[in-house]
Amino acid sequence: MKKAIAIIVLGLLLSGCGTYVTETTSDGKEYKAYKLFKDDPNFNECTYDVGWYLASTGLSRVPTYAIADCYAKLDVYKICLQWDYVYEKWISRIEGQEWTKLHREALSEALLKKNEDPLKCRNLNQDAKVKADYEIKKAKAEARAAEEAASANQQSGYTRCYYKTYKNLTGGWVTRKVCN
Repeated sequence: MKKAIAIIVLGLLLSGCGTYVTETTSDGKEYKAYKLFKDDPNFNECTYDVGWYLASTGLSRVPTYAIADCYAKLDVYKICLQWDYVYEKWISRIEGQEWTKLHREALSEALLKKNEDPLKCRNLNQDAKVKADYEIKKAKAEARAAEEAASANQQSGYTRCYYKTYKNLTGGWVTRKVCN
């Protein structure tokens, strides 16, 4: 109970530390961005580090045009590298689809600013490969956990089975028996 109260108090203290600052894109549009500490870099400095990505999707939630303004500063090939990076980075997160969509919209806007095809970097095969690799990694982790649980239950002499239904990579439904 004391830990829960301490976490709440710490959260309340930290929530008062940050401030919203007004920043401007290269074409003069203003937007508000959240800065936790005074010496944090401005969003429009486009550092592309963890803090920059969090600022684009977290508390700050800067508008798409501000993200696009940063991406427009990159060469086209670097924009395409970012296109793949945001998908690979966020495929495994719960918010991943939303964040990927936000950044890919911004990347498309950046390509338009450079008079390029907004879908120039789109590669469905690459996305499918990344998703398949993620699904395989996830399935292996689940299998490993199930084996460990089954081994532990076997040692104790208790076995429980159930049926698990899931959608496979081709979109079909599969049912399998899981015992632990």
